[in-house]
Amino acid sequence: VLTLLDCTAQKQYETELAMYARQENKPLLHLETIEFQTGIFDSWDRSDQIQMVNELILEKEKNQQLMRRLVACYRLQDLDALLQLTCEQPEYQKYNQALLGDRNNNWIPLMTDMMTQQRVFFGVGAAHLGGKNGVIALLREAGFNVEAYNPAE
Repeated sequence: VLTLLDCTAQKQYETELAMYARQENKPLLHLETIEFQTGIFDSWDRSDQIQMVNELILEKEKNQQLMRRLVACYRLQDLDALLQLTCEQPEYQKYNQALLGDRNNNWIPLMTDMMTQQRVFFGVGAAHLGGKNGVIALLREAGFNVEAYNPAE
């Protein structure tokens, strides 16, 4: 995925956040295991997996344009547009419920439990945030006050 971006200074936010937490002696908790996450893709039809990888390799320019649009939406904090772009992709149309919907719904009770015990920072993929079934809406529905963090303020 990193080769889809035309930049020299590439970062993976998950790695950066984990390093910061370790430096601050903060515990790292997880909403799901890596085995669960890879199991989602393993449950896809094999032909869909092959097609997805082929398109990623063979349609590099198209995917680079998509990645630029996703990054632009992320930077603008336009989560609904980011979600729409994500869900327009054929693989997400077929597997959207397993990739986003089910996982978002599974996370809310876990997040609620964690937040009632201590202050917690959650890092999730941006496509999980927007929409009526996104983490933000679901947390608000559960009674939480959710606001965007703006480090410039």
